[in-house]
Amino acid sequence: GSAFELSMNNPAGMVALVEAVEVYERAAESFEKKRSENGGDGNPADGTRLRFTNMRAAALEQLYQDFEMRGVEMFRGVHENAAEEAEEDDAANTQFTAVLRAATELVTEIDIVKHQMSPCFAPHWHVEALWSSCVAHVCSNHIVQQIGGPDGQNLPELTITQLLELVAWVEYFRETIEETFPKVASMRDTKKTYFEERPELFAGDKRTVNMQNATDSLAWVNNMLWEVHRLAQEEFLVRTRHQTDEMLDKVYGSETVKNQSSEGKLTTSLCEDVFSFSSVQLRTIRERLSKKSDALILAVCIILSHMRSKQIHARNNFLQDLETCCAASNDFTRMSEKCEDMISELMSQCEFSEDMVATLEASSNELMGVYSSDAVYSARSVHIYVFDPIEEEIGIRLFEEDWEENMVDNDLAVSLVRTLEDFHEDLEHFMDDFMVVKSVMSLMSAAVIFYAKCLLQRAEQHRNNKRPFFG
Repeated sequence: GSAFELSMNNPAGMVALVEAVEVYERAAESFEKKRSENGGDGNPADGTRLRFTNMRAAALEQLYQDFEMRGVEMFRGVHENAAEEAEEDDAANTQFTAVLRAATELVTEIDIVKHQMSPCFAPHWHVEALWSSCVAHVCSNHIVQQIGGPDGQNLPELTITQLLELVAWVEYFRETIEETFPKVASMRDTKKTYFEERPELFAGDKRTVNMQNATDSLAWVNNMLWEVHRLAQEEFLVRTRHQTDEMLDKVYGSETVKNQSSEGKLTTSLCEDVFSFSSVQLRTIRERLSKKSDALILAVCIILSHMRSKQIHARNNFLQDLETCCAASNDFTRMSEKCEDMISELMSQCEFSEDMVATLEASSNELMGVYSSDAVYSARSVHIYVFDPIEEEIGIRLFEEDWEENMVDNDLAVSLVRTLEDFHEDLEHFMDDFMVVKSVMSLMSAAVIFYAKCLLQRAEQHRNNKRPFFG
């Protein structure tokens, strides 16, 4: 509007105009006061026929109209541009993005009005309230139209990116309004609704702004848009769940690429596959939401939770032989470290509340705990594949008559020890040192169980209660 442009481009000129209106108003008030003191009633006979125009009321009304027209023209322009630029099947998406862009620009100007335009006017003109009310009314109407009404009928048709942008915009609007008008933050009930009705912002003789009505209309828009935020956030989180599950199913269901480092350590591409997907997903969310958005925390926790669930159900699929157990142990260890790095980076770049930080830490700790325990489980699982050949070669001969009578030099025990030493050397090449220790402990337990199992199996075969099994 012209008043907006004049204030921005020629603030001294606007100050002069406002001062002229105020001088005129003071002169009119002084005249009315003296006329009342003299008992005049405006009758031509007593010489008080003079009438003053209500300049401030006219100026405020014009200012309000200029503000409204600026908002209307902003949205008209983006609609026209979107219609010209968009392809027929992409027109709705282009228009939605354009509406949010226009709404963001108007909300951004609330701060400009407060710090650059408002000082040009007397405080009782409440210019920032007029501008904010116009912005709230115009923006909310256009956004509600885009999402199919206040109950969000069209939200399922929006893309994840558009849902994120809508959530981010409402958070930005709410933060700006509540910072500019702190009273609005505590107003959860309002006198009336303003869906189709323009808020009545002028009191009595219209020479002053009715701040109670202005605050009420701002609170109503703030609360109504927060409900839109809730609906959009729920839809976004549902989409996040589905997207996460689809991607994890694809990653865990695909054949991983096997690798071996120059030191001999075995790994697969599982860690890179899982975290390349999750990193892209988190980056997309983080780029569109504010640094302290609760929606960001909720989305991250959902992703971490589904990563944990998938890992629990799919772990054993990677334990097929000794080498895959070693590779899985290394992979799961790296995944725990990768998760810690990813969450640390996220927390360093964002500004979450203490409660949200605690929630995020709990969720990430659960996932890292699963990865770490699975790494140990995979390392300990090597005993299955180590003792399979041992049972075939040694187990069938242990505690037999030939073992008792002819193998007087502990031939089988020596063979067992040498076999375990050979496997131990392989494990030192294939796995990290810490996990090798876990594997060795598992092998020690397995060796004891192996001997006990063989002895019990021989005892089970002995049916004579009078004759000892060993001669």
